[in-house]
Amino acid sequence: MSSVILSSYFTKKIHPNSVDDKHVVGRMENNHIQKDYFPYIEKYIGSFSSSRTGSGEIKTFPDSELHGDGAVYYYQSKKDYISDKYSGYVKGIFKYGSLVKGEVLNATLIKYSEYKSIKKIILTGKIRTEEDIKHGGPVHINSGEIFYEIDQAYADGSDEGQYKKYKGEIDFDSPHGKGTMIFEHGSKYVGEWDEGVRHGQGTLTHTNGNKYTGQWKLGHLIK
Repeated sequence: MSSVILSSYFTKKIHPNSVDDKHVVGRMENNHIQKDYFPYIEKYIGSFSSSRTGSGEIKTFPDSELHGDGAVYYYQSKKDYISDKYSGYVKGIFKYGSLVKGEVLNATLIKYSEYKSIKKIILTGKIRTEEDIKHGGPVHINSGEIFYEIDQAYADGSDEGQYKKYKGEIDFDSPHGKGTMIFEHGSKYVGEWDEGVRHGQGTLTHTNGNKYTGQWKLGHLIK
């Protein structure tokens, strides 16, 4: 395997027998990102997308996107990096920088997601396309599972409590489409979702057997 080392400088070594398969092993410190926003060292392992020059030569650049099998590991310090004690990762199959099949560990902690307390996201790569009514253009909806951590400092006052485990269709990091959510106190919702909230036809079942079926809007049963 040929390698490219990414740090404060960039060098490259392309496999002499293949210009299409660019395997990359590297490390990059976020010198251009504020430390109070994203204090991580990132290690990239995988294949990067490439650009073809006017002469026909294919080159891989340090700002290229992961494309194909790969992973990004996140470390909170150089010491953690050296001992390979990562805080989380995004790994699997990428398409121009976006994970399409694989998993994300500690999604909230590594700033992959802005949602609170997401421990892990698993994507199956089974994708459908729908039209984005709000913003226009197509949206690619994946499928898989989302695992949440219960935040003891936060209580929403509902009977079901916080999200615990979701399985179904996913838009990047949130339930979107059809899926099933298990809640903190054991309640289960099976139905439609929109950007992380119950929206559409669905049924909520509590642990005591009570069921609420109908149309939901922005998380609330309306009929």
